Amino acid sequence: MKRKFLSMALAAVLATTMLNVPVTAYADAGTSKVEDMADEQTPDDLVSGNETIGEEQSIDVTSKEVGNEHKIIYSVEISWGAMNFEYNYGSVWDPATHSYSSGEKEGSWKTSCLNGTNNKISVENNSNYPVTVDLSFKKEDGRFNVGNSGTAVRGVFSDDNENLKNNINGDSVEKCGKTGIISVDLATDDKEGRYTVKGKSDAASLNGGNGANTSMTRYFGLWGTPDKGQAKSEGAKAGTITVSVKPYHQK
Repeated sequence: MKRKFLSMALAAVLATTMLNVPVTAYADAGTSKVEDMADEQTPDDLVSGNETIGEEQSIDVTSKEVGNEHKIIYSVEISWGAMNFEYNYGSVWDPATHSYSSGEKEGSWKTSCLNGTNNKISVENNSNYPVTVDLSFKKEDGRFNVGNSGTAVRGVFSDDNENLKNNINGDSVEKCGKTGIISVDLATDDKEGRYTVKGKSDAASLNGGNGANTSMTRYFGLWGTPDKGQAKSEGAKAGTITVSVKPYHQK
């Protein structure tokens, strides 16, 4: 019993000692000399070839892990314009000049705000794995419209800014682009294909084989007719565009 207890206690001490020993990153280089003496008249001594000359030399071998080849690294760059928009309810009569302030007879969104810079959103995938980017817009409470009529203001995304600009004051939001959640798959530029999607990691494997790019650009605009007084003449927050990035999942 005493021997058993002593063994358990010693094991505990050794375990504690091992835990407290610092780990060296690399072993030190060194030299040693092996020396011994043999009697040629004694065949069982060193001359027999069965004995070891001097003490055996132990050389520690160490290694460490470097790099991140075994990891998926996500890095996605998102950039956007100022997103400032203006709605003109139409020309205003100026009693002093006996003229209208502009030639506009009906309300419209200022198309110069859709210049391709102010309303631009860009996303670039620098990861070694494909990603899916979701874009959505939510109006600020109390802005633009009291009800939810067919001409209520809504946010619209398009990959064609000229088309967006030409139709932003039209009668159909569908002609401008897409509303709701916009989902875009972005490929990885990893030519080695370390991390595959069912055997493929390049653009050709995305979108059901229809391909994808490593970057995307979308243009945003506001379409519809705001209720008067809701557009805020002094300028105020109109809503929020949300950009959500997720690991790509094959459909």
